[in-house]
Amino acid sequence: MADGSVRLADDAAGETAALDGGQRERIAFVALEFYPATPGGTGILLHHTIASLLARGYPVALLVDMERAAFEKIRDEVRLDLPNGSDLEVWLVDDLVPEAALAQVAFASPEQRRSARIALALEALQRDVPLSMVEFYDYCGPAFYALAGDDSATPPAIAVRLHNTVELIQRRVRSPFDLGRSLDAEMERRSIAGADLLLSPGPAYLRDEIMPLYPEVDAERVALSPPIHRPVGQVRYDPMARDVVFYGRLSRFKGLDTFLRGASLALRDAGFERWLGRFLIIGPEETVAGELTRADCEALILPEQRERFEFTGRMEHAALFDRLGTAAFACFANRIESFCYAAHELATAGMPLVLSDTPA
Repeated sequence: MADGSVRLADDAAGETAALDGGQRERIAFVALEFYPATPGGTGILLHHTIASLLARGYPVALLVDMERAAFEKIRDEVRLDLPNGSDLEVWLVDDLVPEAALAQVAFASPEQRRSARIALALEALQRDVPLSMVEFYDYCGPAFYALAGDDSATPPAIAVRLHNTVELIQRRVRSPFDLGRSLDAEMERRSIAGADLLLSPGPAYLRDEIMPLYPEVDAERVALSPPIHRPVGQVRYDPMARDVVFYGRLSRFKGLDTFLRGASLALRDAGFERWLGRFLIIGPEETVAGELTRADCEALILPEQRERFEFTGRMEHAALFDRLGTAAFACFANRIESFCYAAHELATAGMPLVLSDTPA
């Protein structure tokens, strides 16, 4: 736009709706996660976004690259619980492009191979399913090969949702870039530069996190698209509770190392030590940029303090809200955040929060 402003996502949705023309063209999403079949805030975002589109009458295609069991749960169970769920078609990359199809091709990183397989899967999908637009996530640049293909293979329009790139995360946690990660970061940059539309969760994240690192982002291609949030439960809050909660992936960019160091320091103070209960670390151990293993976490805790810390792993919502009944508050020491579904879930469930000052 000439004045440098950005659009709201509804404006962009109106443009894609005009492409339909009654031909049942589908808005497509590429995903590694989808709630509740897999963990992760991106999966929750996609679930709520697709549910909203289906409720408004938009047919949707979901292309996932994940374990077959999770894909089948989405296709056979989760989809049927969505409004107009029959208008959602779910496809698995492995079914469209077998792993052996690229066995003879040398790639510099697993994410480069993933991007190539996704591009081939979309090409195959478009032979039978008309698509109006495909939305990609930004992490490690999965849109790279789809954008690099010839016009016959490239989807009519490509959107990239700005969530958190691997380059942004690794710069923030000061993690070294090996060759593979450097190429992943370059694929992110090419994807962001080539996309027809960029979706940002809010103006502060766009201004403070994205624009300084990616000068190729211009307001003409940006739509503000705050993630849809729906309450998922309620905490039976006890004002006398004394536990403290970390809720999220076990990673440095989520601030787990800061949380553990702060907890250990608090337990060295006699007053705090008597008042505080246990420190609950709730979330999956999964490989993301800046991940922490269980051993890494325990190394930050003094041996005599370890009985005050509990690592629960991932918890389903019903068990989570029951467990939070002993918690006084949750602490989010995130170094970077685009939205943080975890914090929103606990806030709307009635849990007091202590938050870091991030642009989300």
